[in-house]
Amino acid sequence: MIYNINIGLLSQNREIQCLEDDLAFCDKHTVIPHIYECIQPNMLMIFICQAGQLKMEVDYEPVTLNSGDVYICQPVATIHRVSQSQDCYTSVLCYSTIMADNLLPTRLTLNQVLEGGYNMKFHVIQSQMASIILPLLSMLRRYFNDKDATFSSNTILHIFALLLFDILNRACDKSIPLRETAALPSRSDALFNQFVKLLKEDAGRHRTVGYYAEKLYVTSEHLSKTIKRNTGTGALRYINQHAIHQIKLDLRLTDAPISQLADKYQFNSLSFFCHFIKTHLGVTPQEYRFTSK
Repeated sequence: MIYNINIGLLSQNREIQCLEDDLAFCDKHTVIPHIYECIQPNMLMIFICQAGQLKMEVDYEPVTLNSGDVYICQPVATIHRVSQSQDCYTSVLCYSTIMADNLLPTRLTLNQVLEGGYNMKFHVIQSQMASIILPLLSMLRRYFNDKDATFSSNTILHIFALLLFDILNRACDKSIPLRETAALPSRSDALFNQFVKLLKEDAGRHRTVGYYAEKLYVTSEHLSKTIKRNTGTGALRYINQHAIHQIKLDLRLTDAPISQLADKYQFNSLSFFCHFIKTHLGVTPQEYRFTSK
């Protein structure tokens, strides 16, 4: 049996620190649900081996991590046959695909980045592990344990971003020119890439398929099929997921009045904005802001 894992599921374990359904930090890989069975994570996972040895199979290929090794596991990969030495200490960073996409530059998606010249497994020398990565992990523990700090959520988000970019910088195979390694995209892929770029630049202000179809000079039906083919999700749902993600960040990380946010995201009225949030999050904007602080 293959267990599908997402950050919502991880948040049910008190030993795993989560920021909403976007980010998770497992201080030890052993607390991940069903890790010793067979899992398929719907998120980006980064394994950081600090001591000992960790073995697993990823998409039925063996992966061995020793102290100082980092492994980037792409979303929807299959992980099974996990085992470790007695002294193994491996932390795991988890990013929802929407969060990872939003952290990356507007012209790139997570899939596009990982399809470039990157080494999914690489080694970090001890001095750099001790001076950069481990202090950032220590800061994550501190701010997750100090939820009363005024800017704890903001700090946690930026530490995750720093770790992601530091790891991607280290993983990049600089001997491979990225533009030459990528095959020319199909017309469907090119359309989807243009759509994602527009979606990220728009940042949640427009939430209809028709708006993006008009910008891309295609029919709404054609764009909807392209989005469904590339994401497995309905077009409107995919657009709304990105909008909700942006709105959640504003509610959680800023003190902007709710009415101001309704204007920012171009809702016709405050009541429509509140209804949109209640539909997607199950609570009002005020309730979400209060519980997420």
